[in-house]
Amino acid sequence: AEGTADSVGAGEAVPLARDGVLRVGELVARNLSLHAADIEDIADTADKQAVIGARVTELRQRWWQRGLDFEPWRERSDVVVVVRYTALLEELEEAQLQAQTLLSMRQVEPYRDATMGLLRHLSDISDTMTLWLRVQDLWSSLESVFMGTDISRQLPADSRRFARADREWAALMAKAEELHTVSACTGNDSLRSTLPRLLDAFEMARHRLEGFLELKRGQLPRLFLVSDQALLTLLSKGSDPMAVQPLYSKLFEAVTRVVHARPTP
Repeated sequence: AEGTADSVGAGEAVPLARDGVLRVGELVARNLSLHAADIEDIADTADKQAVIGARVTELRQRWWQRGLDFEPWRERSDVVVVVRYTALLEELEEAQLQAQTLLSMRQVEPYRDATMGLLRHLSDISDTMTLWLRVQDLWSSLESVFMGTDISRQLPADSRRFARADREWAALMAKAEELHTVSACTGNDSLRSTLPRLLDAFEMARHRLEGFLELKRGQLPRLFLVSDQALLTLLSKGSDPMAVQPLYSKLFEAVTRVVHARPTP
């Protein structure tokens, strides 16, 4: 049977030769040059759609494979934390902007669903990473206070609650290190459901700690002269004279060093 090809704009068919080849002469005979603008628009649209499809695929693969970096937390071998995440967050923001740009292009229609799915996926990653890093920052600021310091002995009930949350945090991070990739971690139901609970626990611990510091300042107003971090050092390492030595100059005018002597029996 003789093949045909749709002409541009006219709605008619251009007959093909019996060998199935559409020759230039036949196109000229049909005055397709009159539809040059339409042809150029179709070709341009096809090129841009190909670019959109390739870009969506590339972004999806990149964020499916993107890994996270973990390192042990200080001297603790039982807990890891996410490290070197600044570049990842910048890349994530850039990927979201690219997906939004692709979605705004008029040629996106064949890839609209895929692009919207990609954007939702990137947004979910961003939301979970933001919460995750917030919990990590909060935990890391409290861990040294509530785990085996002088303050932990003065706040025994709060320290026990923190210790329970600390164990849950350690288990969560061990699982995250096992999953390794950003998509696997942020898409894990257990991790996503645990983070809000840990955030509440650590925020409560911080609130209790702030109340404790205010109580100490009320007992000795001079403590208002130092920052929370300095006061924490003073209270948590009060039994270590060398650790608190730099704080004396902030508490007492003209005092730069204090000599500690053991009381005589």
